[in-house]
Amino acid sequence: MSEPPILAREFHTTRNRVPVTTYRFQLTPTFTFDHAAEVVPYLARLGVTEVYFSPIFRAKPGSTHGYDVCDFGELNPELGGAEGFARLHAILQSHGMGLVQDFVPNHMAVEPVLNPWWRSMLEHGPASPFAKFFDVDWDPIKPELRGKILLPFLGDHYGSVLKRGELVAEFRDGGFVIRYFVQTRPIDPRQYPRILRIGLPTLQAELGEDASLSELLSIMTALDHIPAVTDGEPEKVAQRLRECRIANERIARLVDSTPRIRRHIDEALLTLNGTPGQPESFDALHELLDALPFRLAYWKTAVHEINYRRFFDINQLAGLRVEEPAAFQAMHQLLLQLICDGAVTSSFPTKFNVRGPNPLDVGFLKKFPSRAFGSSAVGTRGT
Repeated sequence: MSEPPILAREFHTTRNRVPVTTYRFQLTPTFTFDHAAEVVPYLARLGVTEVYFSPIFRAKPGSTHGYDVCDFGELNPELGGAEGFARLHAILQSHGMGLVQDFVPNHMAVEPVLNPWWRSMLEHGPASPFAKFFDVDWDPIKPELRGKILLPFLGDHYGSVLKRGELVAEFRDGGFVIRYFVQTRPIDPRQYPRILRIGLPTLQAELGEDASLSELLSIMTALDHIPAVTDGEPEKVAQRLRECRIANERIARLVDSTPRIRRHIDEALLTLNGTPGQPESFDALHELLDALPFRLAYWKTAVHEINYRRFFDINQLAGLRVEEPAAFQAMHQLLLQLICDGAVTSSFPTKFNVRGPNPLDVGFLKKFPSRAFGSSAVGTRGT
C-alpha cells in the first residue's frame, strides 16, 4: 500500500488537525460505508486529507440524504452500521485520512416506529420524558388540540377516513396501535381498558373464576389507575412509564399462554373497528381516538392548525429543542463518543460540522466537553 502524501502526514502529526483538502461522500443505501472505503485509496493518491460524510445516523428506510434522522444513538444499518463504519475508518486510518462529519441536530424524522422519542411522545403525550425534546405547543388556541399534538397525515378529512374503515386498531407485541395503511401509531395504555371491556360480559360468563380472566381484570384495573398523559410531575411520569411497561409485558404473556384471551381481543377489535356503510359503528373508535394525546387530521390542515415546529414547512421533519440540556445530551452522545473515546477515530481526530445553531452562539459550543476540542475541530454552519 502506498504512503499517504507528505502533506497529509504532516497534518496528522499535529494535535489540532486542520483539514487541507476534503472530498464529500453522499451516503445512501446503495452507496454505503463499504463503497466509500473502496474509493479511499484513490483519494489518498490525489492528496485528499479528509473525507466529508453526509449524516450517518439511523434515518428513515431508503433515505437518500440522511437528514431525516430517526435515532441519533445508532449508526445507520442501511449504510453498514457500526461494523461497516469500523471497516471504513480502518481504511481511512491506514491512509492517514481524517473524517469531517455532517451533523444536523435541529430536526428529526416524524417516524412513529423507528424514532423512539417521537413514538414515546405519541404514546404518553406531555408526560413523555421526550416531550420536551420537541417544540410542541400543548396549549394552543384551539381547545380540541389542548394536550394533543396534531398529526396532519391523513389523505382525506378525518370523518371520511374514519367511516371508510381506513383507521384500524390492532394488537401488537402486548399493546395496541392505530394503523392507517402502512403507518402505525401507539395507543395510550390508559385507554386499553376501553378495548378490553368490549364483549367482556361474554368472556366472564364463559371463564368464570378462571385465573386467566382474573389476570386480565387485574391488568385492566392497573391501567385504569396509571397517571394521565397530562400529569407531568416527575414521580407520576416515572410511575406511568413503569406501570405501562409492566402492563404490556403482562398482556403479552397472558395472550401467549391463553388463546381464549387472544380471541377475546380479536373479537373486541373487530367490533371496535366498525363496518363501512354503518356510520354509528365507528362511534367507539372515534371516542378512543379522541382520548389519545394526538389528533389525526387531513394533511391540508397543517398550514393553519399544526402545533409542532417543523423544519421549514415539512410535516415529516419535527424541530428539536437543542437548547434543552437533556435533549442536547441525548442528541450528541454517540457523536461525542466517536470523537472522544477513540473507539472509532483511533489516534486520528474526527471533525464534524454542526448545522443549525447560530455560528456566534458561544453558549452552544460551551455545551461540548473540553476534550472534544483537544483533538478535533468543531464548526458551525447555518441552515
